[in-house]
Amino acid sequence: MILPSRQISGDNSQLKPYMDYPTPDLQQINLTLQDILHRLDLAERRIEQLSTRPEAVKSVRNVSGPPLPIDLEKTNFRAVPDFEWRIGMHWLNRVGIVALLVGVSLFLKFAFEGTWVGPAGRVFIGLLAGAAITVGSEWFRIRGYRMFSFSLKALGLGMLYLSVWAAFQVYGLIPWIDALLAMVIITVGTAVFSLWQSSEILALFSLVGGFATPVLLYTGESHEIQWFSYVAVLNIATLVMTVCCAWRRLLLVSVFSTSLLYFFWYLIFYKSDELVPTFLFATAFFLTFILAPWAESTIRPEASAHSKILIFATLLNASTYFAELYLIFGRTDRTILAWCAVGLGAAYAILSALLFAKTRATAVLIIARVHLALSTAFITLAIAVYFESLGISVGWLMQAIALATIGFWRRSSFVRWEALVLIAIAVAKVFFYDIWGLQQAYKTMSFMLLGILLLVVSFLYQRDWPKLHRDAGKFETR
Repeated sequence: MILPSRQISGDNSQLKPYMDYPTPDLQQINLTLQDILHRLDLAERRIEQLSTRPEAVKSVRNVSGPPLPIDLEKTNFRAVPDFEWRIGMHWLNRVGIVALLVGVSLFLKFAFEGTWVGPAGRVFIGLLAGAAITVGSEWFRIRGYRMFSFSLKALGLGMLYLSVWAAFQVYGLIPWIDALLAMVIITVGTAVFSLWQSSEILALFSLVGGFATPVLLYTGESHEIQWFSYVAVLNIATLVMTVCCAWRRLLLVSVFSTSLLYFFWYLIFYKSDELVPTFLFATAFFLTFILAPWAESTIRPEASAHSKILIFATLLNASTYFAELYLIFGRTDRTILAWCAVGLGAAYAILSALLFAKTRATAVLIIARVHLALSTAFITLAIAVYFESLGISVGWLMQAIALATIGFWRRSSFVRWEALVLIAIAVAKVFFYDIWGLQQAYKTMSFMLLGILLLVVSFLYQRDWPKLHRDAGKFETR
């Protein structure tokens, strides 16, 4: 095998250090060099074609071979958008959309006040303009102006929602159920477009519009079953898109919006005879969102590992659900509330164990530890709700002993740190609060019990710490 006509000329002394190594297959090396030189010739011909004929760009796409490298030093563009770019592309776009919306609103107001157009015509104009802007935005998207296209879609969708709202709330042209159906169609259509175009921003538009529908169609009546069933469907759709498309921001928006609607309804309409459906809907919302970390870690364990949004959504879901339970049961039966907290602690402990057993990916382990911390927090809250005064401190210390034992048994520094933090809280409560309400005998017994418990934890550290230190990093998985 002979190399092509392009040969390496000059002094070959630089190649001598490499020739000293054994060459088991010189023929293969020769073939590789020949292929590299052939590709260089092909690249040079492409560059010549592009420099002489701009229309040759289309033909280059059909030529086989790897993409050509780009000389960044000779390319005249900024790799990082600067302040001018942000103003020109983002802020002018947004200000222009707002100015256009204000201008159209002023024109319509002038036309309406002059009775040029009746109520039905006004709604029709709004629907027609919103649909035209939404459809017309595709012209910009096809040509690569995605951000500008999405801005127009936001404007068009806003006009559609407001037109339906005006038809129902302002002019009374359509009944409540027809307005709800129209807004659902707009929401579903936007969601379908988002999946078709793989656009998270469009999915966000549909979700915002979906959660805005109950507010836009508010009539002063409860409609608990209808509205909460509608919200439950929105939450299920959010869970599916979050898991399948990794659009985690949708999950955060859905948890936050669901909580706002729930508390809004509770403050205005809740009555004691509606306890059962209210509790069931709150639990359904909670269960929908609690499945998101587990489902995503099953499909893409590495992708879900470093998501701060997923962690924040998990914490928000847990805290809002307990707040909902407190509003339902806290004023009537604290025992039920305490057992609910125990159930939540058990649920998060089980989910944490499932996540730990699923994979050793760092990201999933972080989510699992968050679940484990929530389990400990809910058990701590259950003790605080069920017991009183000194009983709370004793319960927390016993819980800390149990956590320390599990931490030493499972070689888990995270669980041991939970135990230490809980011990610190319990000791602080004993010294700064409980001591002032006890008689001398009870004080003596309390401090003796406290000392015994602390000595037990200290003994566990003295007994097992050398082995834990020696095996650090070997068994530590949780």
